[in-house]
Amino acid sequence: MDKELARIQDIAALSARFAPGYKLQQKTASRSQRALGWFFRVVLKNPGYMQDFWTTTPDFDGSSTTYRPAKTDAAPEREEFDVIAHEMMHAQQAWRYHTSKLGLLWAAVRYSVAYLFPQLIGILGVLALPLWFVFLGWWGFFGLVPVATLAPLPAPFRAKREFEAYCVSLAMYFWYQGGFSDDDAKAKIDWATGYFDGPAYYYMVRDAAPIRAGFEAWVVALRAEAPETKTPYLVACRALAERYRAEDAA
Repeated sequence: MDKELARIQDIAALSARFAPGYKLQQKTASRSQRALGWFFRVVLKNPGYMQDFWTTTPDFDGSSTTYRPAKTDAAPEREEFDVIAHEMMHAQQAWRYHTSKLGLLWAAVRYSVAYLFPQLIGILGVLALPLWFVFLGWWGFFGLVPVATLAPLPAPFRAKREFEAYCVSLAMYFWYQGGFSDDDAKAKIDWATGYFDGPAYYYMVRDAAPIRAGFEAWVVALRAEAPETKTPYLVACRALAERYRAEDAA
C-alpha cells in the first residue's frame, strides 16, 4: 500500500475514538461541494476552494465529513496526515454540539451557522431577495441590507475554531520534525497566522496580532510539553507523528 495512503488511514482511524462516523470524500464527487465551489469562485472570488482547500462539515447523522480538494484526486499529497489531523479537530468541534437535547440535526445546524456567521446572513439575504420584492414591492429594497454582511466582516467563532485546528497542525509538524528551531517556529507561525487575516477564510479577523501571540505561546507549550499539549487526541496524534518521523529517518 502507498505510504501516504496508509498514513491517511492511520490518522483517520482515530475517528473511532474521537469523532465517531468521520468520513473522507473527494470534493469533486459531491454535488453540494461543486455548488459551493461555484459560489466561492463567482461570489466570494475564491477560485481555490475546489482545487486547494479542505472542508469539513457536520452531517445530520451526528458524524462529520472531510472533503478532500481536487488536487488530491489522483493521489494523496505528501504528509497529508497532518491535514487530516487538522480536519478531525473540526469534526470533534462539531461533535461537541451533539449533546443538544434538540437532536443531531439541530446540532449540525448550530455549528454550521456559527462557523459561517456573519456572512451567512448575506447568503440568506441574497436567496430571499426575490421574495422581498414579490411581497413588499419597492420596499423590497430593504432586503439589500442583510446582503451587506457578505463583506469581509470579522467572524470570531470561525477564528476560534480555526485557531484550535491550526494548533493541531503546528503540533503535528513539531512532533514529525522532532522540534522547531527558532527559524522553523517563526516560519510555521507566519504560515498559520496568514490564514486568519487573508482571503483563505474570508478575512475572519481584522487584527492577527492576538492570533500570532497565541501561536507563539502554543509553540512554547509544545517545547515544554505542557499539560495542554497532552490531551488524549494530541497524545494519539503525537504517537503517529513520531512513528512516521522514525520510519522516514530509517
